Amino acid sequence: GHALSNRFGQFGGPLAAGARDAVPMEARLEELLMMGLRLTEGVARVAFRRETGRAVEDLLDPAKLAALIDGGFLELDDAGLRATAEGRLRLDALLGRLL
Repeated sequence: GHALSNRFGQFGGPLAAGARDAVPMEARLEELLMMGLRLTEGVARVAFRRETGRAVEDLLDPAKLAALIDGGFLELDDAGLRATAEGRLRLDALLGRLL
């Protein structure tokens, strides 16, 4: 089970030395967004799926995502998820709202 490996991996158990599965999804998602949204190109959909196994819309709250897009802080399209110039200026607050 995936959930089981995540739970034990974070405590340095036998699975901690394993691959990516040892890192809890929330931590992986947070790191991906923190690093990716600092860049003007943002997080490509392909990279997002490779890192999380899911689509952007599957892992982020749709209402929060919509509010940040409508507010002019994020852009989401076929290429991926990006912070706008305004969003990058407020990245910590933006991530706090999104996660």
